[in-house]
Amino acid sequence: MTLDTARFDLPPILKVEECQTLHVFLQHAEGRPVTLDCARVTRLGGLAAQLIQMAATTWAAKNLPFTLEAPSDDFRNCLAILGLDSLLSEGEGVA
Repeated sequence: MTLDTARFDLPPILKVEECQTLHVFLQHAEGRPVTLDCARVTRLGGLAAQLIQMAATTWAAKNLPFTLEAPSDDFRNCLAILGLDSLLSEGEGVA
């Protein structure tokens, strides 16, 4: 049985409210492959980065794909500033 991939388009700015929405999405996507479209992100705060890091680690532990798709330059820069640029090599377009 093939599981359908759960997709979520990250908004340009990830504030607390958007983090809550992302968290609910991730809860509902549990047990399925996940793709986060990062193309529109212009600002990624610490809370959002922690949430994405936690999800990537959780999905990896369950051997489920967790993909960061089409990361914008700003998304890449924000991860680098936060010391989380390894998320891109782990999750960028990798199933």
